[in-house]
Amino acid sequence: MAESFAKPILELEPEKCCHVLLSNIYAAGGNRHLYENVEQQTKERGVKKQTGCSWIEVNNKVPTFVVDDQDHHQMIEIHAELQRLLGFMHDARYCA
Repeated sequence: MAESFAKPILELEPEKCCHVLLSNIYAAGGNRHLYENVEQQTKERGVKKQTGCSWIEVNNKVPTFVVDDQDHHQMIEIHAELQRLLGFMHDARYCA
């Protein structure tokens, strides 16, 4: 089903991120041949994956966080807060 949605998007807008989604679907489904085909098309077309990024509004400011960013000026505070939240999750017996 995902393939039927992704293929028309790839044809109309090949620079969009559907390559990544489609290759992940094929990889998760164990279809190595189709995964490799999508990866090859991605390289041939020069499509670049965007770095994962998230943001949150705090006091009318919107800081961004990039995957594996170790240079954020509040890294120590961020990790401390994550540990605090993980403690709450553990206490609540949350299981992902």
